[in-house]
Amino acid sequence: MELLLKQYENHSKNQLLAVASDLIIEKEKLELKTSQLESKTSQLELKASQLESQVSYLKFQLEQFKRMIFGSKSERFLAAHNPQQLQIPFDIDAQELEQAVELVVEQIAYERTKNKAKEHPGRLALPSHLPVNEIIIEPSEDISGMKWIGNEITDELEYI
Repeated sequence: MELLLKQYENHSKNQLLAVASDLIIEKEKLELKTSQLESKTSQLELKASQLESQVSYLKFQLEQFKRMIFGSKSERFLAAHNPQQLQIPFDIDAQELEQAVELVVEQIAYERTKNKAKEHPGRLALPSHLPVNEIIIEPSEDISGMKWIGNEITDELEYI
């Protein structure tokens, strides 16, 4: 401060007033620039918050699409739509538990016989006046130690 006073000690009143007015103008310029920078800062902060919200929205959408594509097909619900879906109340009074047990005991039980599926009657037998060719197909391997457990009969009409 003393150096500043010594520097301006030899100046006249008019010169000091000119320096003071220059300093005032510089101060006003700096204040204007400060206000401009503050407004630009607020604009940039607003833009940054908008971009952050957009990024979070896009991340949420990406997670949902991943669940839809790669998630189990039975688990395609979104907890955000129904937050109570995952909440299960575990506070059960003894009285409520007894009532639930009584309800299970009070259910009416009866026996019911299931109807058997109707057996398909199959095709009608071929008429007896048609000629019959019987073809027996035997295995080509040795069957000396084996037992015969059944046969299959196929009736087939010759058609042209």
